[in-house]
Order: sequence, then structure tokens, then C-alpha cells
Amino acid sequence: MKTKLLDLLISSEKRKNLLILLRKGPKNLSDIRESLNVTSSGMIPQIRMLEQRNLISQDEKGYVLTDIGRLLSNYLYPLVKIVDIIEENEDYWNKHDFTIIPDHLLLRLYELGACKVDEVDLNTMYEPHRLFFESLSKSIWIKGVTPVYNPSYPEFLVNMARAGKKISLILALKVFERCQKDNSALLEEFGTYDTEIYIFNDELKIASIVTDCYISLTPFLLSGGYDSQKNFVCTDNSSILWGEDFFEYLLNNSVKVL
Repeated sequence: MKTKLLDLLISSEKRKNLLILLRKGPKNLSDIRESLNVTSSGMIPQIRMLEQRNLISQDEKGYVLTDIGRLLSNYLYPLVKIVDIIEENEDYWNKHDFTIIPDHLLLRLYELGACKVDEVDLNTMYEPHRLFFESLSKSIWIKGVTPVYNPSYPEFLVNMARAGKKISLILALKVFERCQKDNSALLEEFGTYDTEIYIFNDELKIASIVTDCYISLTPFLLSGGYDSQKNFVCTDNSSILWGEDFFEYLLNNSVKVL
């Protein structure tokens, strides 16, 4: 009985990894062994199975994807990457609310690439996260989203604006009102630089920072509270582009106030 294509794709790590590897171009057996850390004897039977189903073929340059193989691998790759992202931080994904992220960006979750959960020391949990300071000080531009007020942020962001950084912020209404009440002078000065502030029109259940060098996501816990201890952090270029698109999505449901 012929193996179903889906089973053929996902039931073997070697076959799955080979199809993803060949998306980059032709590879000979030596390239495959080195890239996938496999032996010839372990890999050749898997190659034969893929050849028999017309997913790969061999030419003078090595093994290549067929048209059908390319089609299937283009769907397989995002699935594998998304599964890896969730599996590597499964506890975080299970305990946080990601419903504010729209479907079209969830489908592009594989673009987040290599990410990690950055955890704050309990002794400093009410201070800005370490990576927040480190990355923002190196950034050229900053796009921030915050549903909670932190008294150390206004002065820090004004200092960033003074240093010539372009800053756009999306705030929950209560955060903006708190800034008006407690930091009116800083807020007025902030508006004199290359800066923008928007108010989100709906319930804002995520904090986010995206800059030209990193992205950080802090969704609310499923229990309903803000997680002040853990951030989901990515630094590769595709993650940053994803983060910019998420910011633009939120921006489309926001009103400019400064």
C-alpha cells in the first residue's frame, strides 16, 4: 500500500529536513551529510523514498526539489518552524493570551526565527527588563506598545528621544492619562522630538517593543494579568519585519494624540 504523502513528509526527521534543506538549492550527498549530520547509509533510503514519490530528483548539480516537492516544502517549512517556536517555549505559549495577534500574522509566526524567553529577576521585577535598556540604547528607531504604566519609562524614553531616536508609541488610554497626570512636563518635552503617541481603541492585552535590532512581546497571562517577569524576545531580521507589521496592525486601530 502506498504511503500517504503527509505521512511521508512528517513521519521522518531525515526526509522532512532534506526537503527543507533543498529549498536553498541543489545539494550533493556530501552536502546533505554535512548539513543534516547524517550518514550515507541512513540517508540514501530516505532519498529513494522521496524520489519514488517524485518529490526530489537528481541532476548534474545534485539532488533538487521537483515542482511538487517545491510546492509541498513551501508549506512544510512554515509548519516546521512554527512547531519549533512553540515547542521550544511551550510552557510560555500555553500560559499566555495571544488572541490579539491577528490570523494573518499568526500564519507568519515562522518568521520569528530564533527566539527565547527572557526572564526578569524577582528582585528587580518592577524595573524595566534588562534587554529593554540594552537594545533601546543601541537602536535608531523604537516602536513600543504598552498596556501598563511603569514610572521609570517616561524619563528613559525622553532621554532616548533627546538622543535623536525616532519613537512611536501605542498606549492604553489609562497609561496616557497617568502620564498626563504624573509626567506632564516630560510628556510635553517628548512631543517636541521626532516622536508620536497613539491611543489604542480597544482592550490592549500585550506589551511590545520593536526596534531596528530586536523585538520583544509580552502578552497577558491567560489568567488575565500582565506578566512582568517574562518577555518573548527575537533578534533576527525576519522577526523585526514581523514586529513592524504587528505594530502597524495595532496602529490601524489607534488614534493619534501627540
